[in-house]
Amino acid sequence: MTRLKTALMGALAAMLLVAAPASAITYGQPDAGEHPYVGFMIFFDPSEPGWFSCSGTLLGPTVFLTAGHCTYGIGTDGANTGPSGGNDVWVTFGETDVLAGFPKRADYPDEASLYAARAGWLETNTAYVRGTSHPNPLYNNFANFPVTVA
Repeated sequence: MTRLKTALMGALAAMLLVAAPASAITYGQPDAGEHPYVGFMIFFDPSEPGWFSCSGTLLGPTVFLTAGHCTYGIGTDGANTGPSGGNDVWVTFGETDVLAGFPKRADYPDEASLYAARAGWLETNTAYVRGTSHPNPLYNNFANFPVTVA
């Protein structure tokens, strides 16, 4: 069964590589709507704590695919919910400066007030849609990553 899963994942990856044009991403510049399904994701990870961003691709009307490390530690309403995913994630497909007006860290004395300001800004910004992350259950946040010590 594991070999079948691996073979299917490999075939899917190969199909995606062949189907994607080499110039699909050009130095992060707007492309006049040529790739409207490529989006920007911003999320809060309470275990760091911090705000991070990733890019991804819209696979369907409500499914946005990004890298595993971008969904692993996402919180729920500012709280740590572990590696199961949460709702502290917003996505936009805008081509302008999507963070213009985003509250600055220096303007807030602690992480809780910064979270409230940024989550409020994202919730009222019509360019963003809030979602729920669903991390791959097999992703282990680099737990098996080799640690080399000299």
